Amino acid sequence: MRTPMPSFFRRISLFNRLPRAKLARLTRIARRREFPAGRTVFSAGEPARHMFVVLSGRIKIESPAHGRKRKTYSYLRRGDFFGEMALLDNDRRSASAISVEDSSLLIVSKADFKNLLLTDPALSLALIETLSARLRRADEEIEGLLFGTLVNRLAKLLRSLARGTRRAPINARRRGPTQQELADMLGTSREPLARALAILRRAGAVNSSRRGISVISPAKLEAFCSIF
Repeated sequence: MRTPMPSFFRRISLFNRLPRAKLARLTRIARRREFPAGRTVFSAGEPARHMFVVLSGRIKIESPAHGRKRKTYSYLRRGDFFGEMALLDNDRRSASAISVEDSSLLIVSKADFKNLLLTDPALSLALIETLSARLRRADEEIEGLLFGTLVNRLAKLLRSLARGTRRAPINARRRGPTQQELADMLGTSREPLARALAILRRAGAVNSSRRGISVISPAKLEAFCSIF
């Protein structure tokens, strides 16, 4: 299948500062691989040998299951990249990546990625900015776990998804997230998530249907975001 042109990488935040020659090189060294729905891209605990860019489809980043609970960190779509953190500290994968639907990924080897970092300060700076943003989101989640109720955390997650500030579990039909997807993103199970969702639904903040959950009153949802 045809490899994307440098213009594709120019639209990705991590690579958009690279000069034209480096983008052309990235196009040459990236390999394309297809992952059918349900296929594991990599598992937690594996050695890290590549970083990935999503060409099409959806990829879920999640922690290993602990009983009935599973933590989903994000859903990634075209233009998103992942798997680069473990390349930097030579550690094993801390989470798993799974294709939620048929997906096409670009793969860059650890050696090629590190060489790009060593030869281009702009790429290193962009990576630092990306890692800083992820650390800030992690701090916000820790604060929510320490001080927020599940209703509060759910309201904040739905607000974030509605604003597009987090990668929402939305497919090509633009459906909303399901209860299970929200439970996984909050690190809880279906039963407490359903109770929290019922509170938001009775308040007129959200609606749920076969197409998933949608925000119908951002103002009412916002009220729950400030309640602990």
